[in-house]
Amino acid sequence: MYLGYIHSFRGLAIVYVVLGHCFALSGVSDDYWGVWFNVISGGTVLFVFISGYLFEYVFCNRFNYRVFIRKKFLHVFVPYVFMSAPALLYVLWKNESTYFPSYSDYGEMASYAASYFFNGRMITGYWFVPFVFVVFLLAPVWRFLASFEYVLVVLSVVGVFLASIVHRPYGNIGVFHNLVYYLPVFWVGMVVSKKSDSLNSFFSDYWWVFSLGVVLLLLVQTWGQGHLGQYRKSFFEYSGFDLQIFQKLFVCFSLVGLLQVCSLFERFWGFLADNSFGIYFVHVYFVFLLKYAFEFYEVSGWLAFGLGFVFCMLASLLVVVSAKGVFGRYSRYIVGS
Repeated sequence: MYLGYIHSFRGLAIVYVVLGHCFALSGVSDDYWGVWFNVISGGTVLFVFISGYLFEYVFCNRFNYRVFIRKKFLHVFVPYVFMSAPALLYVLWKNESTYFPSYSDYGEMASYAASYFFNGRMITGYWFVPFVFVVFLLAPVWRFLASFEYVLVVLSVVGVFLASIVHRPYGNIGVFHNLVYYLPVFWVGMVVSKKSDSLNSFFSDYWWVFSLGVVLLLLVQTWGQGHLGQYRKSFFEYSGFDLQIFQKLFVCFSLVGLLQVCSLFERFWGFLADNSFGIYFVHVYFVFLLKYAFEFYEVSGWLAFGLGFVFCMLASLLVVVSAKGVFGRYSRYIVGS
């Protein structure tokens, strides 16, 4: 059965992601901006949550691993190869990296390229694909867990608290570290889907409570902890609790409820959802180009952020829709939508 509110959720999730990436264009970091950045950063949590929800809803009762992984390979990995190629070639050409050594021969170049490719570090945001593809490869495990509801709930709760301790990795490098951080969010999405009969009405009635929780966590993050954006550290280092993951889970719960009681702009959110993966692949190139353009023309602050977001969204949609028009259904293998 088609779930309109979940489709709208996907559309909102990609807006969160683009907003978070465009914040870097503003070039500011005071407390006022800090609140705003803490609102919009961490949009990946929304995507992982909805992935877990849809996995349980669509695949747990009717699952063919070979068909499932073939579709994910064609619709996720293949466009990743295609869309990451320009960025990877640019990185190799520039031969600049904070995380990997420079190369002096073809063997070292191949190792260097592989490190970037399998960590998704050739351009902002692409780390998500190596991580999520490992999640897809382990799909039979998640399907097995779904049959033990209590175990799944316990793992989700314990996993989220563990994630808040390990934080995200520096530079998003490390598939294992990303798995420890984001898998509990995927499991939470599965739990919400599995218990949707009771949880949907609960979220619909109390979405505003979770919204207040988001505000409270934002205040603690920004002025209590004095923290801006994502929490990052090495895996075994202790650096307090990551409140961002709790805040974004509250955003997820609030949206699941709100979108059921309010269908405003549903067609618009649905349109963004239909093109969300394409927007994800394309928008980072526009963010990259705008960064240099704004630096050259000395554009910053709200103007840079606002112009950057609007331009990235519209330009990305234009590219994705044009690709669909030119390549038809094969556009999914190129731009992901």
